[in-house]
Amino acid sequence: MSHASFRHPQTGQDQINSPFDKNNWVALSANYEHAVAIDANGYVWGWGKNDKGQLGLGPGKANMYTTPQRIGTIVNAVGVATGTFHTLIIDGSGELWGAGLSAAGVLGTQAQATPFYSLTNLGGFNTRYGRWVEIHSKRDLAIGKTDNNIWWSWGDNTKGAVGIDLPDNYLTAPEPLFASSANIVQVSVGIDVGAAVSSSGDLWIWGDNTFKQISAVAPSVTATTVRDVTKATAKAGQWLGVAAGQTHVLARDRNNMLWAWGRGTSGQLGIGDQIASAYTTPMPVSQTLPSVGIRSYLALEANAANSGVVVEQTDGSRAVYLWGNNGYGQVTSTATSTDAYLWVPVQPTGSANLKTWFALQLGDGFTTALA
Repeated sequence: MSHASFRHPQTGQDQINSPFDKNNWVALSANYEHAVAIDANGYVWGWGKNDKGQLGLGPGKANMYTTPQRIGTIVNAVGVATGTFHTLIIDGSGELWGAGLSAAGVLGTQAQATPFYSLTNLGGFNTRYGRWVEIHSKRDLAIGKTDNNIWWSWGDNTKGAVGIDLPDNYLTAPEPLFASSANIVQVSVGIDVGAAVSSSGDLWIWGDNTFKQISAVAPSVTATTVRDVTKATAKAGQWLGVAAGQTHVLARDRNNMLWAWGRGTSGQLGIGDQIASAYTTPMPVSQTLPSVGIRSYLALEANAANSGVVVEQTDGSRAVYLWGNNGYGQVTSTATSTDAYLWVPVQPTGSANLKTWFALQLGDGFTTALA
């Protein structure tokens, strides 16, 4: 099945580099080597790598920025998502904008050769699907939600991560991911794997199953590639949230317990010292991250080699816990740590001094969070 590419006629690039306020961030996305955030005014800012135009600052700009740069002229932005070399933004009118490069079709063109150096209105995505209200992305996969309560998926489908049960390796046009009756309330985009939770507590998962990312919670599944959304049978009806990494998955249940499964050779499962796999059933992260004293989980994140959470404790304060690969100090927040891997959750050095954490994102060798 072929999928037509879209034309992208509009650009929002009238560069503004006014001073940024470090104290008014409201939303954050980070992936691979760049990060993008929204401030309380609805302005969008980006920093990090820009070699593929992923910051959307316009042609001829530097390949990297170490301080936030204002992206375009969008105001009242309501959503942001980042992939390997791209950024997706929802503006105040519910229109989807993109910048950067995606050879898998996330920006609407397969085998895209020339980056969108300026933030560009993804015209066909807006005229055909309606008003966008949520957007999520990782590597070269995107999942978004429109105001008619439909979830859409597109991009890299080589391992079934689009979840549409189509043979195409790449989808440049969004396809509906769930029936509206599924009542999906949260979606997580991983690397070659996706997951979602419904209002009834059902967990849905699809994509790469090489390391039992799917069959650990749906034992009847034996294929290594699962191209259709699959309902988990383990702890059915008990799930509240999920985070898909690459070889592992995290999820929390209605009893405030955190679980992990799949493979975690860098410690990203967080289930105990040197325990690198949980292939047959979810294992409790809560044995090392006690549920006692934790009121709720405000953020749950996973990537290829790391995991993390933001928790609200019973005294109302909030804390960040991280685990997994620490080669660049992305877990301990210090490059002098002798721990290459952290097999159980720890609080980054100095993070306990802040009590208002509310957002967390894991990049490639770095961690970003908002408090």
